[in-house]
Amino acid sequence: MTEEKVKVLHVFSNDTTDWVVAQNPEDAARVWEETVGEPYIGNDYGGDFIQLPDEDEFTLYEEETIDQPAIPEGAVLIERGQYSFKYRATHRAWADARGRCFLGSSEY
Repeated sequence: MTEEKVKVLHVFSNDTTDWVVAQNPEDAARVWEETVGEPYIGNDYGGDFIQLPDEDEFTLYEEETIDQPAIPEGAVLIERGQYSFKYRATHRAWADARGRCFLGSSEY
């Protein structure tokens, strides 16, 4: 019987411009490339991805949509707009709730 290695996900940021959930810095760049559709060149897009502490918190704006992405269990609703919400949760909670994904960007 072969044990499957558990792939732990974390939140990574490239100089606080973009945030992604991935396994490691290389995977973070791949997530960015899959989302944006072009090669990730660190010097052009905010530098190398670094892992952020799991216990630190991240605030994310979410638009109200039919296909609402997963909001972490225990997330705190900071602000409710007419068509959007602002949630705060730990990096660990975002990674667990969303899985491998592009989490957010300060560019938009």
